[in-house]
Amino acid sequence: MSGNAEKENAASQKLLNTLDTIYNKALQGIPGASVSVDELAERYLSRDDSPEKAAKIMLRNQIAKCTTSGVVTGFGGFSTLPVSIPVNVASVLYMQLRLIACTARMAGFEPSDATVRAYAYACLSGVSIRSKKRDLEDIRMRSALRLLAKAGEKGVLNLAKLIPVIGAGVNGGIDYVGAKAVSDRAYQVFFENDYAFEEEKSLYRRGKDLYRKYTGNELEKDAEAFAARQKERARKLMDSVAARFTGKADPEEETVYVSPSGRSYHTDITHAGKTPVKMTVKEAEIEGYTPCRRCVNTDKDM
Repeated sequence: MSGNAEKENAASQKLLNTLDTIYNKALQGIPGASVSVDELAERYLSRDDSPEKAAKIMLRNQIAKCTTSGVVTGFGGFSTLPVSIPVNVASVLYMQLRLIACTARMAGFEPSDATVRAYAYACLSGVSIRSKKRDLEDIRMRSALRLLAKAGEKGVLNLAKLIPVIGAGVNGGIDYVGAKAVSDRAYQVFFENDYAFEEEKSLYRRGKDLYRKYTGNELEKDAEAFAARQKERARKLMDSVAARFTGKADPEEETVYVSPSGRSYHTDITHAGKTPVKMTVKEAEIEGYTPCRRCVNTDKDM
């Protein structure tokens, strides 16, 4: 065996050990932050008579969590990982392995089983299983080699460059494309018993070429720009939801009413005349309206 081959195999084995550690944590959940995969699956199964429908709902929700990457900020045990990797990368691997394992559990499989574990790594990396007769260790090793190839550097575990397993999520805060691809494969394998999905590497290369051909742009750069926009939208949505629960809405986003012929904005719609127009405080002030002295509280210290 050549020196390069030995290094590649050693790196693959380290990555496999890392995946095993993260997969075990994904099955167990994080105390105080997330429940076990068994409990998560049961929560969804108890809400719907159809395991297939329940699984699709679960996958949509888990993809959303992957999309706002970084949710596993309290993920402990990184010092024990066989390979040192960034927190956000481990977080995405954790979330994606977790949604795969939960899919298997909802389909009636035991996630801790060696076969299910190997199939989970195949779903994560995009390595086609082709048939149930494939050797499990071969599937595991091929999955690790595929992840290493996506890292972009020979013999170096630069996992932050994994695309689309990690993809724009690491730099842009979102990983919808990667999570969606992983979830589709998981459902195909465990619910449809279809093991012949196409190798992700060729699909991704074709997709990049087509994207460049029809848009003239680079996929990764556009994905990062899209990621940044979606991250900001997610932040605003979370701020809005938090405001509803706490009652502390952004004053500039508060709804007020104006009269087209008036000069003030009002919180009491009856003060805005017969044809009131609804807008936010910010919009009203931009239009030149001032707060009504009767119904708008302008005392900032109260």
